[in-house]
Amino acid sequence: HRLDRGASGCLVFAIAENIKNDDGEKIPCRATRALVNSLKNSEATKTYVALCDGDGVWSDVDYTKKGWFTVDNPVNDENGKRIEDCRTDICF
Repeated sequence: HRLDRGASGCLVFAIAENIKNDDGEKIPCRATRALVNSLKNSEATKTYVALCDGDGVWSDVDYTKKGWFTVDNPVNDENGKRIEDCRTDICF
């Protein structure tokens, strides 16, 4: 799986050697299969953790005291298609 374009950081992934069934066929390990299937699910969520520098004040609102804010802005996917339903919750 990949991070969204423009994002960087670490990924969670499963690496395991394929095991062989009784017929000698290679089959993926359960951990790898579970990770792949969960990322295919349309209800899967991605959580990013960021280290930021600044005072937390934006438009005269001190978000460090408020503790959170939400950004609802459309974005373009990797093919340039506009995705309207995009929400980012930012917590301090």
